[in-house]
Amino acid sequence: MLKQFKIFILLILITSCTSQKKTDVHIELTNTDAHMELTNKVLEREILEYSKYIDSITTIRPYILLVNISEVNDSTVQYHISCDIDGGIVKMRPYHFICKVGNKNVFFTLGAKALNENSGFFKMKENAYADFLRKYFPHEYETYKKLKTAKKGEFVEATIVCFEPETCFLTFVNGKLVTKYMTTNFS
Repeated sequence: MLKQFKIFILLILITSCTSQKKTDVHIELTNTDAHMELTNKVLEREILEYSKYIDSITTIRPYILLVNISEVNDSTVQYHISCDIDGGIVKMRPYHFICKVGNKNVFFTLGAKALNENSGFFKMKENAYADFLRKYFPHEYETYKKLKTAKKGEFVEATIVCFEPETCFLTFVNGKLVTKYMTTNFS
């Protein structure tokens, strides 16, 4: 009986330690958005360069950096670096992961081609979208809240800004940058 009691106490101690560790990990992970680390230093340099370009042409509104990754074949990968000044892009093309590059969170998508909210295998949950807007586009979040609580037919004022900076296209073959060019989305 004493032996069973000791085993019981030991099991309680082990499970309580395990539970505590899980809680600590959760706290650590929720303190930052960027759970992935970029290891390709050339890609990192190009993202930083693109960020400087965007900083030079916009100072009025917040923006996010987006990188779309397309694996062409087993040795060729294309990266499209762009930015957006509103949160609607993540409804149409949800990001897969975030990396911290310099002092900015960069939103990565894998192989997304179409900008259509219904064209993927998954979509962003509404509460996650609201949290995203609150963090990265606070002014847009206020409009979003008004739209969510507005009565049918009620007018809600919103500002729409057209901003189409150039996109940077990079092609890597066997991990080495082989082509780079900038173009507008319209060409």
